[in-house]
Amino acid sequence: MDINEFIELESAQERFMNNEDLYKKFLLQFPDRTLYPDLKKSLESEDISGSFEIAHSMKGVVLNLSLNRLGKKICEIVEILRKDALPDASLQKELSDAYEDTIKNINYIKDNNIKLFN
Repeated sequence: MDINEFIELESAQERFMNNEDLYKKFLLQFPDRTLYPDLKKSLESEDISGSFEIAHSMKGVVLNLSLNRLGKKICEIVEILRKDALPDASLQKELSDAYEDTIKNINYIKDNNIKLFN
């Protein structure tokens, strides 16, 4: 597993002032957040306004945690919703894949107590 594929570690380290314990605290809480399931449900009901609010919140959390791949996809979704449109099924699938991969990697970090910062 290459952590740099899903976390921009340099950015995370800088944002969290080299405090790995604090970063991990928030990173390991991410899988318990309901933002993605809430967004998925809102998109399925074609609620553009509600989806935008959830996606925008998710974007803030994801970017603060420097979650690269997921961040790129959620930013794409936010911009489409901002234009009062729904993202197509393929982009929603890409977001789902990025989310699932991110959760898998976070769980790997947790289960193996991986050191992230130098």
